[in-house]
Amino acid sequence: MDNLDFKQKLSEQEEIYPMPIFCTLTVKNVNEAIDWYKALGFRSIFALSDPVTKELNFAHLRRHKYQDILLVKGQSNKENNSHGISITFQAWTDIDSLTDTARSNGARIIVEPHNTPWNTRDVVFEDKDGYNITFTYLSQKIVQHILSDEPDKLDREFWEK
Repeated sequence: MDNLDFKQKLSEQEEIYPMPIFCTLTVKNVNEAIDWYKALGFRSIFALSDPVTKELNFAHLRRHKYQDILLVKGQSNKENNSHGISITFQAWTDIDSLTDTARSNGARIIVEPHNTPWNTRDVVFEDKDGYNITFTYLSQKIVQHILSDEPDKLDREFWEK
């Protein structure tokens, strides 16, 4: 297979693009982490195994465009992984439905779905390695404003109403 065929095959499977932002998480077991993230709607884009042990040691996951996570096998310190950082993704779907699906797949919910003062509905999960993963969903008020004739007017006055 030449490079052109390889690129064609890749493009048929998943869009390949320069990722403007992504997170890399060190995990104890890449296979288990992939299974956990699949419960939140992520899918595997690419994975690599160690050539000697054949153990999976890297995976690229994606939920929606520009919602990418790289999982790298390594020493993971579950007790410290959640200190000081939370990875946040736009849910693009109802938070309560996402929470129900994740809960039925064994996800640990750190903060139940709740409305925020900044007009979103958020939920926070903890993955198997202790990372906090937040999903946020825009309120109807914001969605209606974005779809209005003045979507660029999400200014301070709008937020304070």
